[in-house]
Amino acid sequence: MTKSPVYFGVIPGNMWQVPSFIDTTRFETNLKENADSFVHGGSRSYRIMSRFFAKFVQSHPLLRNLDYFWRLTSGADYLCDIDYDPFEYMKANNKKYGWVISPQEYKLTIPTLWGTVLDYIKNNTSMLPSTSFASFLVDSGGNYNTCHFWSNFEIVSLDFMRTSEYQSLVDAIDLAGGMFYERWGDAPIRSIAASLFLEKKEFHWFEDLGYSYTGNVHCPSNATMFKKCTGCTIGSSVVYSSKCYKKYKGLVDIPKTRLLELIKS
Repeated sequence: MTKSPVYFGVIPGNMWQVPSFIDTTRFETNLKENADSFVHGGSRSYRIMSRFFAKFVQSHPLLRNLDYFWRLTSGADYLCDIDYDPFEYMKANNKKYGWVISPQEYKLTIPTLWGTVLDYIKNNTSMLPSTSFASFLVDSGGNYNTCHFWSNFEIVSLDFMRTSEYQSLVDAIDLAGGMFYERWGDAPIRSIAASLFLEKKEFHWFEDLGYSYTGNVHCPSNATMFKKCTGCTIGSSVVYSSKCYKKYKGLVDIPKTRLLELIKS
């Protein structure tokens, strides 16, 4: 329970629907074909939800006057006491994106997502900052590595999501239709946007927040952090051994000129 005010709201219909530009016959056919191919392959509601979190959440009336939002997903467990305010930490340290788990996305769900992003970059080069953490997204040959941040836990700057850069990229992704014809989730979409437009120093890994969702567990290996945790084993985590975590820890920002060279190759 909390002593703070709690508000409840309804998502407006225009934010929770299959958009009119989607070919419904093609969409329904793909739902049937993908139903047994991957998780949420046949789910209409998952795709509508992903579109809402990728494109509209920052514009919801309840969030219009807020600086950050923390996504709390039903079924997720927090395994460590949180004895500080993560919002205050993010704001005081000028962080724009906070995460806990970073896996690779299933390629079957996003076969044409990166191609759509490349088209956007080529047509909107001026939107890119001089340096960014886009190095997180690509390998040494400029190929998309499918690394992303799980959005079932995320603390995000709403001001970042309201920027023209973020909105223009997500609009282009939305119009491509892959959220419905394939199964582009909001997690890879937001991760791509954040990595393209933010610097590494604007990200924060909440290592101390023990977390569990759908069998994927992160329990900190740091002994001081672990003192606040229950229900998990110290260092038991899908994060520490993951390719994406290792990239995150080892990489630095990439200049725009180098990024453009990489993705042309």
